Amino acid sequence: MTVSATNVFASGFRLRSGEDLNANTTTPLNQVITQANTSESQIATQTAGTFPRTTSVSLTAFATGGQANATQMAGVATNVTIVATAADSVKLPAGIAGRDFYLTNTSANAMQVFGNGTDLINNIASATGVSHAAGSNAIYFCVSSQPAARWFRVISA
Repeated sequence: MTVSATNVFASGFRLRSGEDLNANTTTPLNQVITQANTSESQIATQTAGTFPRTTSVSLTAFATGGQANATQMAGVATNVTIVATAADSVKLPAGIAGRDFYLTNTSANAMQVFGNGTDLINNIASATGVSHAAGSNAIYFCVSSQPAARWFRVISA
């Protein structure tokens, strides 16, 4: 789709001058529209290390816990419904700055959440992990990429 527009900023209330804005706009309107119409799969192809924008309705935490065999989160919104014993585990994917994940634990037991490799979660070593209480929700967000990505979380009461 090709769109061409000139003078997209009309003069008006509180604008210096529409002509000044048109002259000083660094990204042409047709380029912005083209970027906005880019499909999610095209964006995923362009972005290294993307994670599927899917949800996992029901996930079981790995019995006996630990980082090595922890159940890998399956999408950006994951609901862990089975945590058979306290400290059974799930694992975040490889950390890439800008990623965020919603994790809820609807089971009756607390689970342990691990990062990938040497990642940190709230400045805690990934091999240790962090406890995620039963009945709570959290947003895990990554602020720096591999190696040793840094994850932080905001958790509900």
